[in-house]
Amino acid sequence: MWVGVVALSACGGGGGSDAGTSPPPAGAASLIPAAPAPGAVLQAEAATLRPLATGGLWRYRGVNVVQGNASSAYTTDITIAASGGALTESATNASNEGAASRGIALEGGSVVVTEQFDFTGKGAGETVRMTQLRSPVRVDDQWTILERRFTETAIDVDGDKRTDAVDVAMYARVIGEESLTLPRLAAIKAVRVDTKLLVRVVPSSTGTPGEVTTLEISDWYAPGIGLVQERTRAPLPGSTVLRETTEVLVGYDIGSDGGGIALYRAAQVPATAQSMAGEWLPEADKIVAVGEVGNEVLLFQQTSASTTSDLIVSRLDRNGRVLDTVRHTGLSRNAVVPPMLHAGGAVVLGRAENRPAEEVQLLSFDARGALSATRPTINLRTSSDFPDQAVQFGPVSAATDGQTVWLLWERAGPFGTWPTLVLRGFDLNGVPRDREARLEGLATSQQRLAMSGRYVVATWKRPNPISGFDQQLAAYEPNSLSGTQATIATGLPAFPNYVTDYGFFNQVTGTTLAWVRGLGSGSAIEGVGMLRVSGGFTPLRATTGSIDTELVPGLPPTGSMAQLAGRGQRIFHMQAVRGAPWQDMTAEPTTLLKLSWVDAEERPLSQTPLRSVELLPDRAEMPSTMVALSDRVLGFSGVTQLRTTVMWVPKEAR
Repeated sequence: MWVGVVALSACGGGGGSDAGTSPPPAGAASLIPAAPAPGAVLQAEAATLRPLATGGLWRYRGVNVVQGNASSAYTTDITIAASGGALTESATNASNEGAASRGIALEGGSVVVTEQFDFTGKGAGETVRMTQLRSPVRVDDQWTILERRFTETAIDVDGDKRTDAVDVAMYARVIGEESLTLPRLAAIKAVRVDTKLLVRVVPSSTGTPGEVTTLEISDWYAPGIGLVQERTRAPLPGSTVLRETTEVLVGYDIGSDGGGIALYRAAQVPATAQSMAGEWLPEADKIVAVGEVGNEVLLFQQTSASTTSDLIVSRLDRNGRVLDTVRHTGLSRNAVVPPMLHAGGAVVLGRAENRPAEEVQLLSFDARGALSATRPTINLRTSSDFPDQAVQFGPVSAATDGQTVWLLWERAGPFGTWPTLVLRGFDLNGVPRDREARLEGLATSQQRLAMSGRYVVATWKRPNPISGFDQQLAAYEPNSLSGTQATIATGLPAFPNYVTDYGFFNQVTGTTLAWVRGLGSGSAIEGVGMLRVSGGFTPLRATTGSIDTELVPGLPPTGSMAQLAGRGQRIFHMQAVRGAPWQDMTAEPTTLLKLSWVDAEERPLSQTPLRSVELLPDRAEMPSTMVALSDRVLGFSGVTQLRTTVMWVPKEAR
C-alpha cells in the first residue's frame, strides 16, 4: 500500500518547506466515521498476515483502468532489507509510478510503515506513520492514522492571493476474510483491510470546507504470505476521473516458503569460505553429484586437467546460497562412479594412479565436504571368493548408506563364456563385510545399483537365449544376501541406442526404475518411463506387453536423468515450456518452468495421476540438474557460472 506515491500522483505537488499544522477542527474530525464494535478475531498476531522476511521477494502484476479502458499489465517487485537495525521496504515500480521505498517495522504487535506525503503542494515534507495491521486482527476493527488541518500551504483555489487550509483524515478498517483467485497461485483466503485518505480544501475567502477528495485502498493479506492483492481508487491529477489500479500477487519467495515464480541466484562463494572466497562456482555441466545431506545441500563439481582433477565440494542452504566451499586438488581423474551421497556425507569411488586396473579407491567426505585422510583401495580380484577368475574392466556400479559401500562388477566366466555379475559389500576401510553374491544369469555391462531401505537393488541386461536381451531386477538383504530376482522385460534389442539414461529412485517403500526415451522395445516412442517396484519388490507392470507401456503420460523425453529428481515416494520431472504468464488476461507467451510429479503408490506409475505446476522464471534458462527437497526443488543452471533456482511445490501438494 504505497499511499504516498498514489497521493502525490493524485494531488500533485511542488517544492517548499515543511507545512505548518494545527489541531483538526470539528470539520476534519467529522471526515472519519464512528468506529463500529470490533467483531471476531481473524488472526491473533498481525505479523502472521505480514511476514517481514528480509531477502524475500514478492512479485505483483498491475493493471490500471480508466473509464473502462485497461492499460497493459506491468510488474513490480517488493523486497525487504535490513540496515542498521531498521527495515526498508522497496518497490521497483510502485503503482506503475517508478521505484519507491519506505520504512517498515513490527511495533508492539502492529505492522507500521512510514511514508512521505505532500498534502500542501509545497513538496514532500510530511512524514506519516501508518498502521497497516494490528494485533489481534478483528473484523470491523477501525483505527485512525491521521487527522490534521494544514494551514501553511501553496494552495489558493479561490484566487484571493491568500493560501488556503487543507483538512486531511486517514483511517483503516478490517473488513473480513475473503476468497481470492490469483494468476499463478491456488485460490486463497485473505483478510481484507480498507484504508481511506480524505482531503478537502478550506478556502481562505469563505472558511467553508469544499468537496472531499477520496483515495480508497483495499488490501488483502494472506497468512504466511503477506499482501496478495491491492486495489486503489483515486482521481487522476487535476481531474475528477477515477483511476482504478489493481496489483495482484504473481509469486513470492521468502526463503521459508514461496510459489508461482522461480528466482535465479548466482552461486557466489562467501568471503568466509575455506576455498575460492568471493569467486563464482563453475558452470552447471561441471556438476558430478548433488544431494540433500542433513538440512543442507552438498554439491560436487569436477574440473579436469590432463591427468588430475580438482573436486570442488560446496555446501548450500536450501535456497541455493553457498555456505562454504572446499577445493580438493590433484585427485585422480579416473573416477569409476560419481560421488554417492548419504546422510553423513559422500563416498567417491575412483582408480588410483599407477595401480592395477582391478583396484578401486574409496574417498570419503563428511557433511562439510572435508576429505578423509585415509584412502583405502579395494582389489576386485583378491577380494573375490574366486580370485583366479579375471575381472572385466567395464563399468563398476556402487551404492552406499554411509556405512557400507556395495559394489557390482563383472567377472569373466570360465572358458570364454559370458561374464557374470558379482555383488559385495565393503566397509569404508575397504574390508569386505559379507560374502559375495553372484547374480543369476549372464550379464552385460549395462547395470545400475542402489540402496532402498535395507535392500540393495540392482538391474542389468542379460542375453536372451532366443533373441536380444532381458532386463533383470534383483533385491538383496545385505546381512543374509537372500533376495529375489525377476525379469522385467524380454526380447530387448541388442543395441538400445535410443536409451539415453536410466537409474533408480528409492522410496520409503520399494523403489522405482526410471528411464528417459525408451528402455525396452526399440519403438520410436519417446518419453519418460517409470517402473514401480513395490515394497515386496514385485514389479508393478501396467501390461504384460512392451515395456514402453510404462511410459508416464504427459512426460516428454528429457534426454537426461538429471532432469528427474526423487524424494520420499515422489519423483519430479522438469521441462521448459512456452505459455502465457497468466491465464486471466491476454499476454504474450513467455518461457515457463513446468514442474511435474508422480507419487509412487502400489500400482503402475503409468496409471498414477500426474500433477504439475508452471512457474514464471526471471530468466529464460532451463536448469540442467536438480535435487528434490521436502517442499521445493533446487535447480542448477548456467553456462559460464553456476546459478541456482528454487522451484516451490504448491502448498496443497506438500
